[in-house]
Amino acid sequence: MIYKKSVFFIICICIYIFQISTAFAQEELPKIKLKIGKHEEFYRLVFVFNNTEILQSTSVNILKDNKIKVSSSEDFQIEYKDKVLSDNEKLHGIGIKKFDKSFIFEIPSLSDIKVYKLNSPPRLVIDAYVNEMLNGKFSVLIDPGHGGRDKGLINNNVSEKDIVLYLSKEISLKLAQNGIKNILTRVSDEEVSLKKRIEIANNQNPSIFLSIHISQENLFRLYHFPNEKTQITKKLISKS
Repeated sequence: MIYKKSVFFIICICIYIFQISTAFAQEELPKIKLKIGKHEEFYRLVFVFNNTEILQSTSVNILKDNKIKVSSSEDFQIEYKDKVLSDNEKLHGIGIKKFDKSFIFEIPSLSDIKVYKLNSPPRLVIDAYVNEMLNGKFSVLIDPGHGGRDKGLINNNVSEKDIVLYLSKEISLKLAQNGIKNILTRVSDEEVSLKKRIEIANNQNPSIFLSIHISQENLFRLYHFPNEKTQITKKLISKS
């Protein structure tokens, strides 16, 4: 009986020592402060370091499945709003997991990242861009030009109003098949006033307002507003 008690006592001491040593080791790990900001097209992750050496030894890689890996040559802790993160956290919809000397950040609909290393103070900035078309917030309002008595251009008894309506329905179908929310200002040969089209646009507040017309010139034109281009507008312009 005495032997069993002694063994149990020794085991308890060993566990206690292990817990103390683990806690002490965690305290000794360098802490990196994390700040998270949500912008229109990206998340901004800012890591503030105590010294430049740890910053320079830190690497960032984009992985599959919407993940970013932040690694360092030595083990470290991340502190967010004066709290040291555990091995499995979720902040602002971002999953954060500890893995060896790395932290894995899982960001829904991640499409690309930009990484900056800055001084004064030493900090690592990651801009994580998300694909608006996949996160459920992206929508397109398709506006087939003309309609009803307003036939638009006419060539060989074919009216612009009919061609743009056909094209608009095809675009709507393709967008829907890819899970992109969209709506049309008209779905039949009806006359929709400019005032009504503006009213629909204001009520729907779409990510893109796409008005389709046919030109007499043999070229493709893309007019956009405002002048400040979003990533999506830039891609459309580059392909036009």
